[in-house]
Formats: sequence, C-alpha cells, structure tokens
Amino acid sequence: MAILDCIKIGLPIPSDIKDFEALGGDVHDIKSLSINYDASYGYMYVPYYHNNINYGQFIGTYREAVSSRFSGCLMVAWQDADGIFAGHVQTEKDRQPHDCRDLWEKKERVSQRSFSFKPSSILATSSADIQPLNCFGFIEFDAGFNNIAAFSVATDVNNIVTQRVKIYTGPFTGHIIK
Repeated sequence: MAILDCIKIGLPIPSDIKDFEALGGDVHDIKSLSINYDASYGYMYVPYYHNNINYGQFIGTYREAVSSRFSGCLMVAWQDADGIFAGHVQTEKDRQPHDCRDLWEKKERVSQRSFSFKPSSILATSSADIQPLNCFGFIEFDAGFNNIAAFSVATDVNNIVTQRVKIYTGPFTGHIIK
C-alpha cells in the first residue's frame, strides 16, 4: 500500500515515517540533505532544513514525496534538465536571509514545470491552529510524472490523522496554491 493510500482512506500515518530535521550549517541555500527513501511504501521523505530549501530527486519507482514541520513553509515540486524533484522551502516573512522564497522563485522561473503549496495555511484558519510538528505535505505523481496530487494533513500527538485536505489533482503544469 502506498503512503498516500493510508491518508486517502483515513488510516493513521504509518509509524515508520520518520519526522526529522535536516542538519547543516549554511543559510539561504538550496541543498539535498538527509533524504529518506522508504521501499516498503515507495515514498521519499524530504525533511525541513532550517533557513534553506531542502529537496530530493524522484528516482526509480518512487513517485510520492512527504515532508513535515510546516508552519508557513512551501511544499514544492519541479522538473528541470536533471530530473523531477520535491522540496521543502523555508519561509519567514520579512526575515532575510532566512526566507528562501526568492530562491524558490528563481528555481521556478528556470524549471520546465513546477508546483507549490503551503500546507499549514490550507489546514489552518489561524496560525495557532496547526502546530508544525503535526503538519504534513504530500505529493504524488502518476507513473509518467504527468499528473500530480497534493494533500495537506494534520495529525495529533499520536500521529493519527485529524484533518486531511486534497488540495489539487491534475496536470503537473505549474499550479501554485497559496
């Protein structure tokens, strides 16, 4: 069973999804750090990377990406000459150099295709509603990477899904959901 199948039918997020933060020393950069690939569910986990953009490349049969710790950050996907990627973009409004939206916008402009959404704002009516450790973003591609599905998911302290919103299903052509 794919990881998103659990979410779609309302099962708890499997306990083996590891929620962790990528560690590094740079600020305001784009890196691929501490990506976990899980063969049993066929997904990659892209951890939050403070003050940066962290990303992973879809390889082999992996067509799903998961990230967490969303309090205002963006979950993104893009395609360029090197492949198809998913990432977590750190945002801190008006706090340069920590806000990485400018880096994402540059990447987006030179990408063949891109997609982005803000999981926490879709789930929350106010910033206090969703805690970062319990907010997940999910991206799923079809076998040809032509169509995309995106979900925002909130969990309780026991990793039980309390809220899930299907944000978008359709062509991977450049949609941005704020």
